[in-house]
Amino acid sequence: MSVRLVVQGQVEPLPQSRTTKLLDAAGGITDLLLVVSRFYVGEPSGPLADDCSETQFLHYPVSAYLADPQPSPEEDIEMELCDGHRLQYDRGLLAQAPRKSYRGVMFCQTSDGGDGFSPAIAGRVLVRAVLHHHGHACGIGAGTSDLDLTRDPEYDKHFVGLYHGGVSRNVAAFGQRTHQERNGWYGENRLAVLFDMEKGIMQCYEGLQPFGQEVKIGSDGEFWPAVVLCKIEDSASVAVSYM
Repeated sequence: MSVRLVVQGQVEPLPQSRTTKLLDAAGGITDLLLVVSRFYVGEPSGPLADDCSETQFLHYPVSAYLADPQPSPEEDIEMELCDGHRLQYDRGLLAQAPRKSYRGVMFCQTSDGGDGFSPAIAGRVLVRAVLHHHGHACGIGAGTSDLDLTRDPEYDKHFVGLYHGGVSRNVAAFGQRTHQERNGWYGENRLAVLFDMEKGIMQCYEGLQPFGQEVKIGSDGEFWPAVVLCKIEDSASVAVSYM
């Protein structure tokens, strides 16, 4: 859920700022409209759907990703309790899967369990994630309706988002790495992906810091939040918020 303020007579919400006083940002106008927005997240669908459960976890607040200037790594930012889902590549799947076998979920199922898709990502949507444990490659981001949830997301032309490549951390889009750094994510890593469908771009984050450059994904495509894991005991939590 996102809460924004709009000045009377204007359309765009006030910019988020950690330094400007509210009265100054509103130009002295005291008549403000409180706008509450919520992004509908589809039900999980895919090989790990049965191993996906509702959860709560701590992450940086949405407002921190909108702040101007953006918080520095040294700032003490109060964490926010997120409502989301936790994926667990359960050991019970070991008999069904080889030692390394990609399995994931996409949050695209309608609540009635029908054959249609839930609403795709629209406007500005932030996917926040905590990568609890991984044994090899994994992807956190979004995919089109053709995303293969049993394939390495790095090579899938229908995946966009953060990608861990075993010993490297990356941004992947449409089957290519657009950004790569050595060493992986280990421990309780807080990650995020911002989708701005109005501009047709994606921006990944490590913590609160941009990871790589903005990636053009187009404003005409339809994407749904998705996570792909690889090995037994891999685990991640994700929450999707409208900005």
